[in-house]
Amino acid sequence: MPNILTKLVSMIELFYDLVFTYMISQATSLIHHLQHGTISPVSFLIFAVIVIVFINSWMVQSVFTNRYGS
Repeated sequence: MPNILTKLVSMIELFYDLVFTYMISQATSLIHHLQHGTISPVSFLIFAVIVIVFINSWMVQSVFTNRYGS
């Protein structure tokens, strides 16, 4: 059986995961309240931009930590 290289999860990765989870819970409050049964386009656009920015920053941090972390 080949040796499998494993890497432990660092505290900074867990912190960014926690921040990302909190951000998703807060961002969904933007589209939680319906107006006449629909989500307003402005609210959805703000939600989409916030989620895209945070997913991008989370992915950049994850890749950086996995590539250059100890």
